[in-house]
Amino acid sequence: MTALGLPDPYYVYLRESYQARRDLLLGKVEEAGFVAYKPRGAYYILTEAEHFLKRFNCRDDHEFALYLIREVGVATVPGSSFYAHRELGRTKIRFCFPKTDDMLIEAGRRLQKLAH
Repeated sequence: MTALGLPDPYYVYLRESYQARRDLLLGKVEEAGFVAYKPRGAYYILTEAEHFLKRFNCRDDHEFALYLIREVGVATVPGSSFYAHRELGRTKIRFCFPKTDDMLIEAGRRLQKLAH
């Protein structure tokens, strides 16, 4: 109930700050070579990563997510986690952006290792 009583400027600020962080991370993810789907209301970015799976010899999204943690230092969520038919998401990776700008910038810097 408390949320319903908050003033409109709070929600304007919330929307604008999430959009700014979305756009920041979206740019970094695309610069690194991911094919990204721009969210229109979510706090995450779903990406297509099939070309990275092949390049880094990963069988699926789970192996690639582990690779990103170990070799790049960025945590993601395997896309198949969000599909009833897991095969439909086996080449997708999800990035979450409710983080500080500094953290998103650092993640973007680390992801640049993939662009080479």
